[in-house]
Order: sequence, then C-alpha cells, then structure tokens
Amino acid sequence: MNDDTEVHHPATHVHVSSARTRDEDVDALMELATGDDREALGKIARRFRSKLLREARDCLRGDRDQADDVVQDFFLSILEGDRVFVRGKTPATAWMRAIVRAMARDRRGNRTE
Repeated sequence: MNDDTEVHHPATHVHVSSARTRDEDVDALMELATGDDREALGKIARRFRSKLLREARDCLRGDRDQADDVVQDFFLSILEGDRVFVRGKTPATAWMRAIVRAMARDRRGNRTE
C-alpha cells in the first residue's frame, strides 16, 4: 500500500511521502501553508501537532492545557496570515519549534504576573 500524500497548489505541486519526509518537502508544504493554503496547513498540523505540543509542554513545565492553547494559537496565527515562512532561511521544523517555544515562554511569563 502506498501511503503518499500529494498537495496541489496553482503554482506549486508538492509530493510528500509520509514514510520518509525530507526537510525540503516540509519546507515547501509550510511555505504553502503560510501562503493561505488551508489544505497544506491541515497536513502540517496533523503531522507536527504532537511534536509541537511536547515543545510547548516542556516550556510550560508540563501544563498540558496551556501547551494545547499555545499550539492552537500558533496554527491560528498562520491561518490569520500573521506568520510567513521563508524557505531557505531555516528548516520549517526548526522554525515551528522556535515560534512555539517563544509563544510558550511568553504565556508562562504572563501567568506569573
């Protein structure tokens, strides 16, 4: 059984193999997602949500509810066009993790005030 996923975009065709995703494939998918491609954003969310939750939870000292809020806010910020991924600067996975960690630290700081 072939478990490949294809994402279609008017200007770009991205083929992402779920068995072995290369950084370039994730980068291309994230570029589409931050360019208002909801299908691409959904694929990113499904693939990376649990990893991003762990990142946020680590920053929030295990607070699962706050971590879930941070990850939801991260994806919402992409959906609303507040975040733009530029391919070639940093890998999408590192970009996502850095933003989620910063958002979690901000949330943690706001809780103590």
